[in-house]
Amino acid sequence: MRRLAGELAISDRLHVIGRVPYRSLAAYLAVCDVCLLTQTNDPASRVRTTGKLPVYLAAGRYLLATRVGTAVDVLPDEMLLDYHGAWDQSYPARLADAIARVERDPARVEKGWALRELAPRFDYRSIAGQAADVVRGVAG
Repeated sequence: MRRLAGELAISDRLHVIGRVPYRSLAAYLAVCDVCLLTQTNDPASRVRTTGKLPVYLAAGRYLLATRVGTAVDVLPDEMLLDYHGAWDQSYPARLADAIARVERDPARVEKGWALRELAPRFDYRSIAGQAADVVRGVAG
């Protein structure tokens, strides 16, 4: 990616920060206009929730996510992108188009703030209680 950015003469606009400590995560997310959540469209991705989704929601970030798994249940349609199969060669072009739409209409970024109210449903105490209810129901 760095090499390509150099070839395109945009390396001054590319920032690859790598791993950051959790205590610094909020500061890094605060400078992001758009957060990406890309999952392949396969059985494993359809039944799980990544840890990134609740973090991005809590931070009030505008998301562009694949139409897979829990993202489908919580995000508005304008934030969802189709992903076909385990490796979708056409996905990068759709993602680029979606990012361009946000660039043309920067007011979209503000819609991320409304997502903060969704974050509490991913609190581990709540999830643990739901899981316990399922186990109790199955066990009788």
